Amino acid sequence: MHERHPQRTMTPRCVPERPDFRSPAQELVWKALRGRLRDVDLLMANVRLTGEHGDWEVDLIVGMPDAGFAVIEVKGGRVWRADGSWWQRTPHGTRAIDLEEESRSGKDLVARYLTGHQRWTLGPPRMAHVVALPDVTLGWEDLSPGLPRRWILDRSDLPDAAGRVHDLLSGRLERQPVEPPGVEGVALAAELLDGRADAPAEAARIVEVLGEHGEWRTEAQDGVLDGPRWVRRHEPVRPPGTGTPRRG
Repeated sequence: MHERHPQRTMTPRCVPERPDFRSPAQELVWKALRGRLRDVDLLMANVRLTGEHGDWEVDLIVGMPDAGFAVIEVKGGRVWRADGSWWQRTPHGTRAIDLEEESRSGKDLVARYLTGHQRWTLGPPRMAHVVALPDVTLGWEDLSPGLPRRWILDRSDLPDAAGRVHDLLSGRLERQPVEPPGVEGVALAAELLDGRADAPAEAARIVEVLGEHGEWRTEAQDGVLDGPRWVRRHEPVRPPGTGTPRRG
């Protein structure tokens, strides 16, 4: 039996500290992450970007110094896969949605914004796109070739959402840099995406906290040590569009 992750009183750095949530689903996922992330981690909500093709708002971004960045697209209500498409049912009706494109586009915009910023000198950031479906429970099989199950957080995953994200970012990521962003990268990303953080001071604080807490392992990570938990599949990656987005 694996040792359960101990209860912690730490909280991550949240930007903003009290978000104006766009939906109950977004609030549910934000609270699940906030309750389990370390205080060296970053949790951002409602990050607005503007590019050649208009405005874009990313629901959530998680930054982990020892793993990377996860850009999370949240979809509430009943969501399912049928006839080669994803569908969402909300109080406003049923509609087809492109989960693969929406989540990937958000990741690509954030990556292009950071790498295109004159102050970002750390190279391409290690990133993954994640979809959160907090109102449904899925099986363990892959339902979509462009969105493997391990990239999805459903209702049953929420209690260990932070560990799931860490496992994903720590594993094999196609066409992503091997090195994690480190404390400087997370602090600088927070400053550039928000515009109010003090990156040097934040980096110094994270270094101090990392020294205090040492290695962080979740129950999910312990499971990986005993054998493959996920079937690794190559995910087709569409080339990002041209142009560097800017903050809105």
